Amino acid sequence: MSRTRSRRPLRVALALLGVAAVALAVLWWRAGGGAVAADDAPAAPPTPTSSSAPSSPSSSPSSSSASSSSPAASSAPSSAGGSGTPAGGTGTAPATGSTTAPAPGQGGPAPVGVAVTWSQWDDASRSVLAGGIVGDVVEAGGRCTLTLSRGGVVLTGESEAEPDAASTSCGEVAVSGAALTAGPWDAVLSYASDRSAGESAPFTVVVP
Repeated sequence: MSRTRSRRPLRVALALLGVAAVALAVLWWRAGGGAVAADDAPAAPPTPTSSSAPSSPSSSPSSSSASSSSPAASSAPSSAGGSGTPAGGTGTAPATGSTTAPAPGQGGPAPVGVAVTWSQWDDASRSVLAGGIVGDVVEAGGRCTLTLSRGGVVLTGESEAEPDAASTSCGEVAVSGAALTAGPWDAVLSYASDRSAGESAPFTVVVP
């Protein structure tokens, strides 16, 4: 019994020391340890203020510089005295003449057919004679030509054509001369007027 009573004050003292130590630890943490822990915590990022926002550029072009960069109306090319359209003109190039060949009957003789109706050698006049008609043409003022050619020699004779009821007749066309030697000759009878032109198919005449 005496031992139990002697230990009680010791236990009480130890309990009081433990409570005091805990109280000191709490006070120390609040006074210094908590501040250190707060210092060790990462600092919050700074909140951007309105002063850090980019200010509007002061170098923006003013309305006066914009208007000065646009082309002035006075820089447009003047029509008077320049290399462009003459003053008072429309700028349209002058029309050129047509290069289309005239159609038959419009600025040129219309083609016609010529038919040889007969040909012969006339011994009395020492000449080649031929006759023909121009079909479907009735007109005055045309001329018929008989052309003989051989070996580079060309001989011609002419006569005035005469209109009849349904055609134009060449009548009689004669070719003569010293150059008209014996032998075969190539012959063509042609017709020409202000309105019509044509020739026959080639044929052969023989000089005895």
